[in-house]
Amino acid sequence: ADGQGCGDESNAIKSLFEGSMEVTIEAPSAKYTNTITETWWDLSLRVSGMRSVQESLLKDVTSEEIIHGYRVNADDKETHTIKKTTRFAQLPPCLHLHLMRFEMDYETMSMVKLEDPFSFPTLLDMNQYQSVHHLAEKNNKKNTT
Repeated sequence: ADGQGCGDESNAIKSLFEGSMEVTIEAPSAKYTNTITETWWDLSLRVSGMRSVQESLLKDVTSEEIIHGYRVNADDKETHTIKKTTRFAQLPPCLHLHLMRFEMDYETMSMVKLEDPFSFPTLLDMNQYQSVHHLAEKNNKKNTT
């Protein structure tokens, strides 16, 4: 009731479940690169059209080229093609996956459960989904211990 210890519990939960993603936007023709880091406590994975956890993860971290006109600055008259890349920067010790197994049916205006098969591995190797920078840090720590 006195509020003592709340910070310790909050930090314990954060240290178990918090991860982060790096989202990089590149416009090579403008010599522009911007990377932001977003934190999360659970990963929401698409199920629709996917066969497995791995396929859904790969879809989330694949680079995509955005052809639409992108302006690097508000006063930039020239538009650019950009490349958006998403990678996991930091994975938590306890990875919580939220499977998005419901979709909105706009004809009936109701949520519909997806019944398609969706496979889960017994062991999930997350290395291929991580940023190159983070993997290098992990390898350096492994080599120095």
